[in-house]
Amino acid sequence: MQAFAFAPEHERDVAAEVGFEIRLRRPLVKSIEPEPAAFEHIEGLIDVLDDNYGQVLGRPGGGFRGGLGQAGGPSAGDHDGIGAGGMRRSNDGAQIPGVLHAIEHDQQTRWVDLFENRRKRLRAGARGDGDNSLVLPGASQPVDCVAGRKLNGHFPTAALFDHGVPRRALPAARNHDPPNLPPLAQGLADRVNADEMSGHEIGCRSGKRRPFPLQPCDYDRKKDATSCIGRNPSGCGAMFMLRFETAGESHGETLATILTGLPAGIPVSLDFINRQLWRRQQGYGRGGRMKIESDKAHIVSGVRHSRTIGSPIAILLQNRDWKNWTEALPVENFDGSGEKAKPVRRPRPGHADLAGVLKYNFPDARYVLERASARETTSRVAVGALCKLFLREFGMTVLSHVVALGNAALGREPGWDEIEALAEKDEVLLNCVDPDTEQKMKAEVDQAYRTGDTRGGIFEVVAHNVTVGLGAHVTWDSRLDGKLAQAIMSMQALKAVEIGRGMVSAVSPGSKSQDTIHYNKPEREFERGSNRAGGLEGGMTNGEDVVVRGYIKPISTLRRPLESVDLETREPSFAAYERSDVAVVPAAGVIGEAMVAIVLAGAFLEKFGGDSLQETRRNFESYQEQVRAY
Repeated sequence: MQAFAFAPEHERDVAAEVGFEIRLRRPLVKSIEPEPAAFEHIEGLIDVLDDNYGQVLGRPGGGFRGGLGQAGGPSAGDHDGIGAGGMRRSNDGAQIPGVLHAIEHDQQTRWVDLFENRRKRLRAGARGDGDNSLVLPGASQPVDCVAGRKLNGHFPTAALFDHGVPRRALPAARNHDPPNLPPLAQGLADRVNADEMSGHEIGCRSGKRRPFPLQPCDYDRKKDATSCIGRNPSGCGAMFMLRFETAGESHGETLATILTGLPAGIPVSLDFINRQLWRRQQGYGRGGRMKIESDKAHIVSGVRHSRTIGSPIAILLQNRDWKNWTEALPVENFDGSGEKAKPVRRPRPGHADLAGVLKYNFPDARYVLERASARETTSRVAVGALCKLFLREFGMTVLSHVVALGNAALGREPGWDEIEALAEKDEVLLNCVDPDTEQKMKAEVDQAYRTGDTRGGIFEVVAHNVTVGLGAHVTWDSRLDGKLAQAIMSMQALKAVEIGRGMVSAVSPGSKSQDTIHYNKPEREFERGSNRAGGLEGGMTNGEDVVVRGYIKPISTLRRPLESVDLETREPSFAAYERSDVAVVPAAGVIGEAMVAIVLAGAFLEKFGGDSLQETRRNFESYQEQVRAY
């Protein structure tokens, strides 16, 4: 028999009451096999009853949960509890039907088996709507339930307490409260109104709260090495609309990347992705490694017939230099492998070398520098390219240009057309829009070559035609400027980030730091007199171009190395030298584009959602109509 999978629009249509019947409020739209989330919601309800009303329901300390029995039989658990058709006893000795009593016979075994395999102590809440019923997403039939003494009103199933402190609650009983109502629930009785409910909240062991859909919180995830973009603004990192992970070492066999969260149906061009990878390798001042590598993305899952299919996208990027390191970095030891190793015992100032060996207790820095290397950003650019393709479907473009390199700096604001033209070039010098300034930048790099030094600089990423309203002002970690800053600062060698003209504004009067507001009546839209804010106000996009600058320090590997210490002898020494670049500012700009595109794509999906591109587009166009009609 089929069951109905719950649709997202029904997530919040949940109400609960002691002495209630559980039934579907209205038909749900998808007729498919039950989705796991349906069982998580019911499991969460059981936990709520267990944790907060065990005393009311007959067993001090949480007696509502019992084993989940088979269809038509008594509970198979350790003690009386909820069974599929089973019975349990309340304080007054009355037998009580199990929560799963009315689910059809041929579904009960499957539901019970899934329950038994999904005991993860999930927390779920409910919102009162005033009519003594509970919607169970995923159930195909009503489920009747009488659980202990009737409260003739709502009990606070939306209040989840890990430390005895309620987050939210439903209205109190309308007629009376039973004499054995727990003190916590009694205290809620007169101070919470149903109209105050605005959605579910879920407690977690970290003491923070988060809305469902249920996902592991940061506390539960512990050391999960996941890069998460587009995080739900809950303070607990609960929901990830878009996320990616990278793996691989600088001289390892391959770089691997997994991207999840992109809707199905996005057109994918490998030529476009490979073009972005090529752009990352360009620029005067790059080292010999760029002559070895010719990065091409190899997508092994998540894309079929040139379109995303909604599943995780896995990308492999081959390291051609691996052939020179197969014996130096083997996965398994072999006879004489120690003699083939290439240890780095003289840590480089400014690199991760010393901090890494102390943290991980390595005898030398080889393993540290292999992962700390900016070679890892190749994966980020591939992910960013996919996000750019997604944003392009909604008219948004993300590009970059170099503002300064060493002491040479661009002295004017570039136009969007100039930045766009840079990205189309097949020969890249230093990616500056002004040819004269670019030659001065080249002279800076030449000087560094002559002296065995390196140069840093400033790149600027511009996201063009970004819709208003991405991000939010309501919580500290939902502010989009904070997410952008973190993404840029996660890049190797980045030491500062700037949104708009933040550094100039910091030393300017307020009257010279804001962007005046105007209204274009014929076009029926708001306009700005300038864009000093960089397209972000209050943590939200304001409809102007999003402008982010990254400040990259000079590369820490020097041909004329600085003073250091030998890790083995502890004697003074000069830092190690590995083949490296002299200046990487243009490449850093391309990596910055990728990071900004990833953050914007995450924020876009967080706002508009959608399992398919068509669904996301419908949501976006509806919002655009709302903005135009304002």
